[in-house]
Amino acid sequence: MKWPARLASAIALTWVCAPGVWAAEGSNDPDSSQAPTHMIEAPARIVDEADGVPRYTRELTSSVFTIDRILKSMQGPDELATVALWQEPAVPELLWITGYRAVMTESDAVTQISPEFMCHSNLILSDGAAYHERFPSRLRVRADRLFSLDQGSLSIEFPEGTGIPIMSDQMVQFNPQVLNHNVVGDPFQVRQKVYVDFVRDADLPKPLIPLVQHGAFGMVLMEGDDGHYDMSPEEVETTEHGPGCSLGEDVGHPQGQFVDSQGRKFSLFWKVPPGRQESHTRVTPRLDLPYDTTLHFATAHLHPFAESLELRDVTTNETVFIARTKQADQGIGLKSVTQFSSAEGVPMYRDHEYDLISIYDNTSGEEQDAMATMFLYLRAKDLYDFDFRPRKK
Repeated sequence: MKWPARLASAIALTWVCAPGVWAAEGSNDPDSSQAPTHMIEAPARIVDEADGVPRYTRELTSSVFTIDRILKSMQGPDELATVALWQEPAVPELLWITGYRAVMTESDAVTQISPEFMCHSNLILSDGAAYHERFPSRLRVRADRLFSLDQGSLSIEFPEGTGIPIMSDQMVQFNPQVLNHNVVGDPFQVRQKVYVDFVRDADLPKPLIPLVQHGAFGMVLMEGDDGHYDMSPEEVETTEHGPGCSLGEDVGHPQGQFVDSQGRKFSLFWKVPPGRQESHTRVTPRLDLPYDTTLHFATAHLHPFAESLELRDVTTNETVFIARTKQADQGIGLKSVTQFSSAEGVPMYRDHEYDLISIYDNTSGEEQDAMATMFLYLRAKDLYDFDFRPRKK
């Protein structure tokens, strides 16, 4: 395969991923005799050990995706595959997911390439209802997504002593998507490879702190007189509830549109004109915290030209976390997005108001698309007693 010169070498990442051992299954991919073109699953394997506890990873590689033109966010090829994290032993057991990582590769599924072709990598519960029956926390996700990686945020590693509980027979959906902001010319092929890191509860001397993922979504107001989501104008106090969403233009993805209890229409996916744009969204009702808790990990989903995304406690006028970006060294893209990680955690309160503030600085000279989502991994304080947990004697 002939790559553009600046993409020919593998990208050096801040963490090391060991390539899997690929079975010789044959291929109709003329550029590779080592890997098939469809999705590849490698069995879960032990990758290291900490304090006598084996650490496992499950490796999944997407089908081959062909890129033949400029493809912005949410426009590139994707797929949805249902898999199990662990298939041994036959009796279901408790696992703890401790991380999720991704790389982009050539069609051989081994050679790493630029992460600029990453749109997102989602890991989703296949049967959310069954999961919530087993883990009936009141701090439950509105969607069934466990993780979402994207350009600039290619790995999640929870702080020591924390994790997402999941039963070994729980099916999950792997949803990779690619994009292309910069490369024009002949079509080329890419893949996305992910690693799901976990430990077995049976190997632990004590349970981990259980985490639940919550999403705080930035929005713009498409229709309506006031941008305070789910509040009537009579309820709004600007000093108490923040400024509310600004009027904006939707990009045209119906799945990203919401109508609140007041009949106002909002969008999660909007257009940013050239120049600097600051957007505010009241996220208190979507967080819907059932009790005071602590935040242990946070990461942000942003598009190119984003400068920062801040979660602000309006009640105390303090920043909970601000994600800052670095733009790609050349072309359009995000090089990095900062994350929050704390074993101790920072408090979040049921009776506080929270605002999400995104800043985009569109220097391209033309309109660009935008999103602003913060994924919050919160302590599920009501998930401590598992009657199915086989404890060591």
